[in-house]
Amino acid sequence: MLFALGPTAAAPALGGWADGLTRAPFHLIYAAEGTAEDVKVELNQARSMLESLGAAGTIEKDDSSGSEMWANWIRSGCLSSSEKNSPSLIIRVGVPPKDLPQFARDHSGVVESTPFFADFASGLLYLQLHSKDPIAVLRDAALKAGGYALVIAADRSHPTPEPWGFLPESLYLMRRLKAKWDP
Repeated sequence: MLFALGPTAAAPALGGWADGLTRAPFHLIYAAEGTAEDVKVELNQARSMLESLGAAGTIEKDDSSGSEMWANWIRSGCLSSSEKNSPSLIIRVGVPPKDLPQFARDHSGVVESTPFFADFASGLLYLQLHSKDPIAVLRDAALKAGGYALVIAADRSHPTPEPWGFLPESLYLMRRLKAKWDP
């Protein structure tokens, strides 16, 4: 189920499933799994709560998964940037789920200036950047929070920065295990 919150800004590029969305600064994708009865009850509760908080409307889709929506967003972000001659990088920031809302607030200057996709249950924030400048700041903050920031996609016109940004402590061990078990 998709809840559109607010009436003003353009809907994000999320692929064909987003047809019919209202124009809003943010869209909330809410996925529910389980038995048909449990899903129906959970979605009704979520709809009621969000509507009481001012959600502009809902669109129910049962033909798309959250993973498909995420993949469409990644694909459309990189494709649209090359069409507009505006280079794009997609980065994934991972922090403990309890810390993601504060992380996004602390970096609102970057988050609010670029398309993003947040998975609050998993502590993941995907951002479409048009410059590699914010990557170091986001990486440092994510590492301090016990997380990471990776470059996961870059269009062809963009010089790709180092995708990991750091060497994990276990890299030496991982390489030795790979050499032993996967020559």
